[in-house]
Amino acid sequence: MTNIGREASVATAAKKSAATNDFDDLMLRAWIDNKLDAPVMNADSFLEASRHQARREQALGAVARDGSVIPGALLACQNVKGADFLLDKQFLHKSLVQIIAVQQDLVIGCVLNRPTKRRVSLRLDKGGERSKTVAFGGDVQVRTAAGGVVWLKRGPLAGDKGDRLPLGGDDASKATHVVSAKDVVDALANDAVDPDDVLAASGVVAFAKVDLERMLGNGHALPVPLPLAPLDAAWALHSDKGAPLLSPDDIWRASFDAATRAAADLPPPATPAELADTLADVALEKFCTTFLS
Repeated sequence: MTNIGREASVATAAKKSAATNDFDDLMLRAWIDNKLDAPVMNADSFLEASRHQARREQALGAVARDGSVIPGALLACQNVKGADFLLDKQFLHKSLVQIIAVQQDLVIGCVLNRPTKRRVSLRLDKGGERSKTVAFGGDVQVRTAAGGVVWLKRGPLAGDKGDRLPLGGDDASKATHVVSAKDVVDALANDAVDPDDVLAASGVVAFAKVDLERMLGNGHALPVPLPLAPLDAAWALHSDKGAPLLSPDDIWRASFDAATRAAADLPPPATPAELADTLADVALEKFCTTFLS
């Protein structure tokens, strides 16, 4: 059993046609490594654990205050080693996630760079309706009167409507705000907002605080300095006005570079070049093809 999936390297199999069985074999190999194989404990294991602890403490310092994660924090997520975003939550590989709420030991975020071909229609009080491209914000559905869509805006709506995320920079006009569907409808009806200025996300992603701390330690989640984050490009991905400035993959690379610059005194878990053509890339592509098209 332990030889299953070892006939070809991950890099080679990742480039082959999705119609072959190599992907299935390698995913099974990853599952066996993660679930069945006993971890090897040696001197390198203890050194790596020490590196994880140092990275976790520094990363927490960038996104938390008094031990509590601050809404508004940005994370660049990617699968480095193990199976965090390979066997489950493949959509988080190469994602840009903004924390929008913290509830006790649960951290709730919204994926910003997963556009879909789906749309949500908003019926205006004055008649007519407007439609908006929906982003895939995560795998946890939110129950709201607006059909489970989370609405975000860079800056407040007219009349300072919306809840500004605390970690959003000094410029309120650029800080991310959580806004209600009703306020969005009212603003659209009065031509007080451009539909491209709001982001509609179906669902959120939720992390237990202990899991987020582990991800920060092993490099699967890296804090992104807000002044360097490609938020404008992330919003443009969901625009109806033409091609986005950057592809979802490009946005991930930009946010990853920003995150590693912020953690320059610690060795990064991997570089963008080292993360290219991996099994996690193939799994992400299959997820997007299946669920976001």
